[in-house]
Order: sequence, then structure tokens, then C-alpha cells
Amino acid sequence: METDGAAATSGSQTEQTAEKKRPREKSGISFPYMDLKSALEFAQAVYARNGSSECRFEEVAGQMSLSPTSSGFRVRVATARLFGLTQKARGSNLVCLTDLGLRAVDASTERKAKAEAFLVIPLFKKVYEEYLGMTLPPPDALRRQMESFGVPSGQTDRARQVLLRSAETAGFFENGRDKLMMPGHLGGEPDGSVSTDSHVQQSRQNRSESGNGASGPSDDDEIDPVITALLAHLPPRKTMWPKSEQDAWIELLRGSLRFIYYDEETSE
Repeated sequence: METDGAAATSGSQTEQTAEKKRPREKSGISFPYMDLKSALEFAQAVYARNGSSECRFEEVAGQMSLSPTSSGFRVRVATARLFGLTQKARGSNLVCLTDLGLRAVDASTERKAKAEAFLVIPLFKKVYEEYLGMTLPPPDALRRQMESFGVPSGQTDRARQVLLRSAETAGFFENGRDKLMMPGHLGGEPDGSVSTDSHVQQSRQNRSESGNGASGPSDDDEIDPVITALLAHLPPRKTMWPKSEQDAWIELLRGSLRFIYYDEETSE
């Protein structure tokens, strides 16, 4: 006869099995499960291993004292890639630092690179633009707002915590933790433009005034910092550019587009 304890254990196992079989709610917007600090530590480990922009995944894991097959290491790999700091070299077991990743591990450029990396995440950029110049709402309200952006209801608290920790690392709380503000004195972006709060506010105004018959590009035509950095990395015209490097650049562009834009399935 089954004892009460055995029955309780059996019931618990049944509940756990049901929980595993329950379909996970799909996210409609990209965000990482670990914060920007973790992504930066991964990028620094890549660079520290060989003093170059690439190394094997196993070497990075060893540098971080992690097993290359552990879930903790795999999440860090995905996190660094989501923030635009790394990419997997095509057809190899190598992980490579992107242009943004190289600037993030350079003390002379890391401050600006961290701010750019924060805004690479679609969810973080959307929250930043939504509350620009405004006080962030209380935790419950921010979770509801994130859910309206496409974050599954069961993951809104994790997403909120990762956003706040990442914003701290990127310098967006220099003027207090109640507002997301672009770190001061960043100067120009790699292409010479300036990413400031006033620039985003002007873009908002331009969007609200669209349809006035004007033609040609304007401030309304915002280009994501990651795409700008990729374009700036193109070699001069009429110069040699090995096909392997072309393929790597195109693969990075494809990966960046997946993080910046929605496909047809998640656009609604």
C-alpha cells in the first residue's frame, strides 16, 4: 500500500511533469536573461585569452572557470551575442568580438560602447524611448508596460531586473535611478552623429509631424547604432576585401537585423 509520504511524492512529481509539459509563452520582443555586466565579462574573457578578437569557445570557458557545456556558459554566450558584443565565426568553433565588442573592452572607448550595447536590446531601447525625460513607473507598472511590448507575463520581473542592472552598468542612471538618461559627455558616435536625449526627443517630434509632404532623409530616419558601426567598418571602395571577411560581415549584419527588427511572425 502506498504511504502518505509516497503519495505526496508522487503528486509532486506529477505536478513537475505537468509544469514541464506546459507550453512556454513566446516572447514578442528580444531581451537577455543576463545583464550587460555579464556580457562585458564574456567579451573581456575573449580578449584576455589570446589578446585578440577571437578564440575558441572552450578557451573562453576555461578563462571564465566554467564548463563549455554548462547552461551558465551557454547563457553567457547568448547574452554577449544579444548585446552585439560577439558573434560566432561562420563554420568554426571560434567566437569573435564585433567592432562594438572591441570598443567595449578598450578603456578609451568602453563608456560609449556600453551605452550603445544597452540600446542594442530591442526591449531596453523601447523602454528608454517610452520614458525618455520621464520618471520610471513603479515596478508593477513597468512590468505591465513590458508585457504590452511583448514580454511574456511570467518573465516580466526577470526582464525588469536585467534592464535595471544593465542600465546601471551602461551609465543610464548617472542622474538617479528614477530616470533612464543617456550618459553625459559621450560626444559623437562612430559615424560622427550624436546620440543624446534631445536627439531622440527630436525624432519623436519628427514622427508626430510626418506626412507634411517633405521628401528625402531626415532625423526621422533613425539608424540603429549597431548598423551604423557595421557600415563604418566597410573598407574603402575599389579595394581588396577577402570573401571570407565579406561573408563574416554579411552574417553579422543578418544577426543584427534579427535583434533590431521583427519578422512577420512577431510584428503584430
